[in-house]
Amino acid sequence: PPKRHQFQTEPITFFHPYDTLTARDVNWISGETPPTPVRCTAKTRYSQTEAACTAAPLPDGRLRVTFDEPQRAVCAGQALVLYDGDTVVGGGTISGSAR
Repeated sequence: PPKRHQFQTEPITFFHPYDTLTARDVNWISGETPPTPVRCTAKTRYSQTEAACTAAPLPDGRLRVTFDEPQRAVCAGQALVLYDGDTVVGGGTISGSAR
């Protein structure tokens, strides 16, 4: 048993890392969907550090983002923001994720 003021913790599956996500309601700042995948960085949480990725537009208007390094706590319903350096180039609403 734990001693006083010690806690036992269990792994939280919510935080498992994800390599890929899909987003809906995608908006490109330029007003036009790129014809080919775009190298950029992305944030899936406000306080998260930008992560290198490839953003690939899908035929149905959604977006598939594949991260160079797996990301933790990617959740449906959260905002996805894409950057080229300090410039926002697009974003959408996360609709799913995969390992």
